[in-house]
Amino acid sequence: MTQSCVLFYIPVKDEDSANLELLVNIMASSSRTILRTREQLGYTVFSRKHITCATQGIAIVVQGGYNPHFVERRIEAFLVTLREEIKNRGKEEFDDRAKSIASYIQASGRLYVKDETLLWTDFPEFQFSEEDSEKTKRKAKRSQVLKTTKRELLAFFDRRIAADSKERRSVVSIHLRSNTPLLKDDEKKRRREENGKQEEWIGHKKQRKASQSL
Repeated sequence: MTQSCVLFYIPVKDEDSANLELLVNIMASSSRTILRTREQLGYTVFSRKHITCATQGIAIVVQGGYNPHFVERRIEAFLVTLREEIKNRGKEEFDDRAKSIASYIQASGRLYVKDETLLWTDFPEFQFSEEDSEKTKRKAKRSQVLKTTKRELLAFFDRRIAADSKERRSVVSIHLRSNTPLLKDDEKKRRREENGKQEEWIGHKKQRKASQSL
């Protein structure tokens, strides 16, 4: 291997399914923006809902040239940032996101998160008898997502996702260490400085656009 990789997995309970769907949808773009673009931890960065035969939860994967222990700390820091992002979202924006997810459920029974497709048949928490139609299943799933509020999602985050929560279930963190030398501290510092300059440039550009529109 020429790069190291971290798989960071937080399992959640079946009753938290609606909260999990909303969180995964919001997290999908944020993880790439922060962990890949801003912090440049690796070229391959993604997050999604992951289901095994008995559990469901959030999986974050980062593959790059940094020490896996360092990457894991940055993933935990990302989760803190993610909570702030959710907290700062307006009610209208949050409701629109929930409606968007619900519309996909109603239309096709599939949830699309950019380039990923999650099959609703992957959700073991919804138990129906054999005579129930697929339409009835989608209606129940859609209703559960639409009823979820931002306050409930934040409470779920604090209870199941936050690192300092006593109720967070045991995290599974798998580290694959590269055979080649990892990036040194000075390289990490250089990349952070470059990211800082890039963010400063983007901020100035947004200010110029805002002043021109006035």
